Amino acid sequence: MMRSVFFMVLGWVASSMWMPGGAAQADLGTSKQVRAATCEAPAGASTPLSSTDSGLAITLSGPATRRVGEPIPLALVFHNRSASPLTVMRALDGSGSHWRRPYYDVFAENLETHAIVQSVPGRRCGMVNAIGDADYVTLAPHSSQADVPGGFAHSLSEFSLAQPGRYRVWVVYRHCPGDLPDRGMQMGTDVIHPSWTGEVASSAIEVVVSAQVRRRRARR
Repeated sequence: MMRSVFFMVLGWVASSMWMPGGAAQADLGTSKQVRAATCEAPAGASTPLSSTDSGLAITLSGPATRRVGEPIPLALVFHNRSASPLTVMRALDGSGSHWRRPYYDVFAENLETHAIVQSVPGRRCGMVNAIGDADYVTLAPHSSQADVPGGFAHSLSEFSLAQPGRYRVWVVYRHCPGDLPDRGMQMGTDVIHPSWTGEVASSAIEVVVSAQVRRRRARR
């Protein structure tokens, strides 16, 4: 009896742990400081660029045009430029809300105002899945792979822009143990393997965002 009551209470707590809702982006101002692929600087503090010394590179592809508020579907290809195998991680349950590492954050710079915005998460429950073997991807030396992000990389399918304009868009893969501690109520036991740590930005694409077309109501 006591055990069933405990799990009922546990379920209620988990269902009530919702992360506050957010818009599709957060304003980062116009900072354009460049840093290498390390974990020394806090996430989102500047515009990171990929390091040629890290061995890891990421290329980005996506649509050239979109309307305000319309999701911008983005695709990543991970490249191992080194002579040794390199293990990276898929987006985890909680990566989008920065509850778990690695992060897959989308950034966009308005090419006229140079204002930079970043993807932010919406609401989610308080439970997170455990890390499994399938969450790790090992890239062979001098190889490329396109299916790395996985199904929890919601920022790659849900990111949108609230203002019309011409934007430079890129994605930052960040796996830094010193970031915020893991959050959420974990379901199961994590499987931990050594993996690449650091921060790398993808190549950038240009997206022209146009205003929504207002449809006139037909006169009766």
